[in-house]
Amino acid sequence: DTSLAMVQRVRQRVREDNTTSPADVAELFKEDLALLLDPQDKSIWDWYDREELAAKPFVLMAVGVNGAGKTTSVAKMARHYQQLGKTVVLGAGDTFRAAAVEQLRVWGQRLGVDVVAQKPGADPGAVAFDSYQAAVARGADVLIFDTAGRLHTKAPLMEELRKIRRVFERQAAGAPHQTLLVLDATTGETPGEFVRATCTLTLALPKTGLTHPCTGQLILADIGIPPAVFARLGLSYTPPFGPRSRLLLPASGCCRAL
Repeated sequence: DTSLAMVQRVRQRVREDNTTSPADVAELFKEDLALLLDPQDKSIWDWYDREELAAKPFVLMAVGVNGAGKTTSVAKMARHYQQLGKTVVLGAGDTFRAAAVEQLRVWGQRLGVDVVAQKPGADPGAVAFDSYQAAVARGADVLIFDTAGRLHTKAPLMEELRKIRRVFERQAAGAPHQTLLVLDATTGETPGEFVRATCTLTLALPKTGLTHPCTGQLILADIGIPPAVFARLGLSYTPPFGPRSRLLLPASGCCRAL
């Protein structure tokens, strides 16, 4: 629906402006897309930019499909909060993938943060409980919880995400306070199911390759989620991309580099 509506708006502008150049039509699409991705409420970035967080510990849960870059994104988020002067605990909720816990532990060692984990095959809900309790006991400012990759078509796995969310909700009102949906650029219909299962508010596209950067945002716009977006690779965080950048995103603050 979002794509069709955008095409109709551009067609109308082409008729009104008597546009004939393909390059000019492409510019019209860029302008319309920039408006689509410009959130009215800039407070969607408060959880990321502000030093004062909504809760202590502030719980951030990473979800998404297999191989999209969740664990690495968790490490990048941890580094970001460290740069804000926050203490961070990581929760190893991916108990399914081989070496997933070890990968997160390596990141924990590099960053100097504690990692809460159980043995492979453990109940992710139990890991979520232990992770929150550990964050509270250690006085951590932020708990970042990794989860196993899953296809949105696997109902039992999606229900597992709902269970993890309920575990956090029982620990503290409003937890998890932010959910990061990590996808590659060619997302198809994946985001909708994840949003419904986890109440996702933020999208990360760490492996775009700058090829199809806008698919995820358009789908999220279809279901009414504010398009707070991280994109690209890199360990350092840079200012928002401008509307004429290769990602075609507005400079209003809807996008950060991940």
